[in-house]
This record gives sequence, structure tokens and C-alpha cells, in this order.
Amino acid sequence: PCFFPPFRLRFIHSEDYEGGFEISHVEQIFTSIESNYDQWATSFASAVVDNNDPPSVEKLAATLKRMGYKTALPLAKTVFLSDHRAILEKVTAPCTIIHTARDLVVPDSVPIFMQNKIKGPSTIEIIATTDGHFPQLTAHKLFLDVLDKVLIGH
Repeated sequence: PCFFPPFRLRFIHSEDYEGGFEISHVEQIFTSIESNYDQWATSFASAVVDNNDPPSVEKLAATLKRMGYKTALPLAKTVFLSDHRAILEKVTAPCTIIHTARDLVVPDSVPIFMQNKIKGPSTIEIIATTDGHFPQLTAHKLFLDVLDKVLIGH
């Protein structure tokens, strides 16, 4: 089976696709990374990791800060400006699309878009989190339960 985290397709809206962001918002993110990286790292970590799990928020913020803006800015540009939607129509293997119930980065429309474009059989598994783009950090048990269900069939 294949696993697709929806965060790698495309972040920017287009006429037939809701990616979560307008280009102007993405440009503001780049400016924030460049002008006040430590503040951006702290804010981003708080936005994408469940705030009910302060150690995970702090761990992600610290990891981002260690990366530094000279690495983070080109990485952010690559992630936010890439568009990998065309590859979905080439996928024929059975797929599980894992998404969180409340992801501030990836709208609920993205896994549905993916499922509609993938040529092979696909399912969407929603992990019930209160917040989070990274369930492997704050909902790791639920994330592993999904993987177990798909890989082992339990």
C-alpha cells in the first residue's frame, strides 16, 4: 500500500483546487521566516501541533530554530511553491490518505481531491485530533493505529 500525507501536494489555491493558502499569505510566511525567524518558528509550532501537548510544541519549535532561517527559507519555498498534483493520476496502487480532523495547514478538501484523482483504490483515514498538522508528534498512538489497521488489517 502507499501512504500519502496530504501536505505535499500543493499549498496554494488555484481555480480548481483549494490548497489552504493564497499566494500573498505564502509570501508573508517567507517574509516572516526571513525577518524574525525565531518568532516564526515558535508561532508555526504552536499553530501546527496540538497546544494540549506543550512538550511537542516546544520540541518542534526548538528543532525549527536549530535549522535556522538560511535552511528553513529555501525549504519553505520548495514546500509551499511545489505542485505535485499531476502525479496522483499515475498512482494505481491501493492508497491510504491520512489526514487530521483539524489541520490548520491542509484543508479537508485536499484528501478528497487526492482520493478523486488517484486511479487505484484509495481510502481516507481521519485521525481525531484537536489540533495538528503532525499527528506523528501529538497523536502518535492514533497515527500508529491507522498504520496498524492498514498494514496488518486490525
